[in-house]
Amino acid sequence: MDWLTAEREKYYHLWEQGDYTSNSAINYANELIGKVGGYVLEIGCGKGVSMDILNKQRGVKCTGVDITLNGYEGDAPVFEAPVWEMPFPDKCFDYSFSTDVMEHIPMEMIEKSLKEIDRVTRHKTFHFISTKVALTKYKGEQVHLIVKPDDWWMAQFGRMCGIEAELKFW
Repeated sequence: MDWLTAEREKYYHLWEQGDYTSNSAINYANELIGKVGGYVLEIGCGKGVSMDILNKQRGVKCTGVDITLNGYEGDAPVFEAPVWEMPFPDKCFDYSFSTDVMEHIPMEMIEKSLKEIDRVTRHKTFHFISTKVALTKYKGEQVHLIVKPDDWWMAQFGRMCGIEAELKFW
């Protein structure tokens, strides 16, 4: 089974089991108010909570992408795709962000994912990343596939993204 099929299946089943929305989604979306504008991409949009908050702000048009859309309940335009294969033209979003998503990417796909974020984002990208082991498991395995410290993440973004990246950790 390839990475896309395996990860899509995992998150499809996790959403089927209940609301898999990040506990940080609302707070982080509120922190981004005033920092983002124009066309904004939420990577790992899940249920759509953050996009709904940001789309209420004047001058913000948020679009979402997620590996599976079976948890999505919002009104914004969304696309089903992994972060490492986003279906958007180069530099089509002014800003991009994710909340509790980056740590779920398979290590083998992190370089391609960060390059994709850089490819589709014009100005700046924002990410709230967990550096801890997850409580949630899927088939007995950790759902946080990358458990690395802050400096590791900063180095990865610095090495693979030409745009500015603002990272926050918990």
